[in-house]
Amino acid sequence: MHLGIYDNPLASSLAASSSVIFKHESGTDDDGSAMECTLTSGDIDLPPDGEQMMYISDFIPDFNDQVGDVTVTLKFRDHPNGTQRTEETITSATGTTHQTIRARGRQVSMVVSSNATSSFWRMGDHRFNMQPDGLRNT
Repeated sequence: MHLGIYDNPLASSLAASSSVIFKHESGTDDDGSAMECTLTSGDIDLPPDGEQMMYISDFIPDFNDQVGDVTVTLKFRDHPNGTQRTEETITSATGTTHQTIRARGRQVSMVVSSNATSSFWRMGDHRFNMQPDGLRNT
């Protein structure tokens, strides 16, 4: 493994009036502006293995080292090849312990995003309060 002189990669920009050196992978902002961050999961079968429809009543976020608000969009499917639908969009602040929701499906996916200066977070283990809601969708 090649190790460089500096801890982070560097890039440069040369212009007629000025030159700039950028230090990558450092800090939480885009040169003082908010840096858009989005993470999209794949479909996750809800227990037991996507066999039953599940009613979800609460989302329990788990973000480590969170600074600033994080938006979580929950999308559900009734069947693996069925249409994906957005059921809930939640704003999770640093003190959010749970969010009451009303959703139903066999699979869930999440889009987690933030767009604020000095925003920072790490994904933890999010949880749902849910109960079986039948074998068929109506």
